[in-house]
Amino acid sequence: MFERRWALTLLERALSRLQAEWASAGKGAVFEQLREFVTGEQGPVSRADAGAALGLSLSATKSTILRLRWRYHELVRDAVAWTVTDPAQVEGELRDLLEAFARDR
Repeated sequence: MFERRWALTLLERALSRLQAEWASAGKGAVFEQLREFVTGEQGPVSRADAGAALGLSLSATKSTILRLRWRYHELVRDAVAWTVTDPAQVEGELRDLLEAFARDR
């Protein structure tokens, strides 16, 4: 239970940082519209519909989602790196984080 809560907290913090970055770049609405595609909690809206709501083509929407996911991954990795003393431990901690999250789903 503790490991799952830690994993969720870490993921939430990384997502909050990503949201703040996009908001400060004047792209807060884009982030909010595409957030569910980053977190994997996709609702009933398709990529095409989400992009259309932003005035983006499907190709541009997919590219934006990919950029969001990559940055989210970087932010999660950075957050994990702050919790270890040796940079070589990051990969193992990331695996543990994912296992903790997936185990209790």
